[in-house]
Amino acid sequence: MPEVFDAPLFHIKIAPLNLIGRHSLLVYLLHQPVLYLLIRLLF
Repeated sequence: MPEVFDAPLFHIKIAPLNLIGRHSLLVYLLHQPVLYLLIRLLF
């Protein structure tokens, strides 16, 4: 049985997604206040 992660789909390189993936915690922490602010402004 072949390894699942050897599939070509898992080796596609997309620079913005790679950057987000490497810094996912930072992206998560930064987008929370932005969403909160948008919701406060809209409602």
